[in-house]
Amino acid sequence: MTHYFGFLLITMKIEKFFNIRTLAPIATVCAVAYYLLLRDNFLHTSIGSIVQNSHHFKIIAHLIILGLLPIYIGTMLFGAAMVGIYVGNSVDTRTRVKK
Repeated sequence: MTHYFGFLLITMKIEKFFNIRTLAPIATVCAVAYYLLLRDNFLHTSIGSIVQNSHHFKIIAHLIILGLLPIYIGTMLFGAAMVGIYVGNSVDTRTRVKK
């Protein structure tokens, strides 16, 4: 029973910082970044496109590109989350009702 109250307390603290005006942009931007990483499009930012284009390089450059690929993925996802947080906070401060 005490675990439930602890979870409820954590949820209440999280709701103070995140609401629908901040979570919606974060989810949207992260979904777009996830789509860009998985699907090949005209931007050639997908993981498959990067691996396919790296086959044309020498072996050392190919291994460097594959070694840096996790950093690229992390940068895309966390960068998208940061942009979503910024947009969400901007929307939240501009639509907040003044008392």
